[in-house]
Amino acid sequence: MMTSIIIGRILGTFLFIFSISMLIDFKHYKKVAKDLMSHGDTLAISGTISTLVGLIVVIFHNWWDQEWSMIITIVGWIILIIGVIRLLFPRSVMKWAKSLTDNGLMWILWIILIVGAYIMYMSYFYVQNHMMS
Repeated sequence: MMTSIIIGRILGTFLFIFSISMLIDFKHYKKVAKDLMSHGDTLAISGTISTLVGLIVVIFHNWWDQEWSMIITIVGWIILIIGVIRLLFPRSVMKWAKSLTDNGLMWILWIILIVGAYIMYMSYFYVQNHMMS
């Protein structure tokens, strides 16, 4: 359970801050994201980092139980798969990024925000309250 709390706090907080900052200054970060995805070198770096982060989460937290912490495993696998796709199919990712609409990006960011907020809540507050009782 302690592994879930630590990874949940790190991952949930990161996802929450990442998505909220992009939603607050959407125009700026939309351009940053499209620029990132349209250059092979930055795409390779982001793919490498995503693969590494995904591997760390999956290796340390590959738990498929019916608890709240299973979402950490799912997010870890999603990050890993996204990283591998960026490394293996950069041209397809660049093409997809160019076709991404504002609404599509906005939906993705809201989903990330909700998932991040849920993981944060569970790892900071819910678990702590239930461990003390």
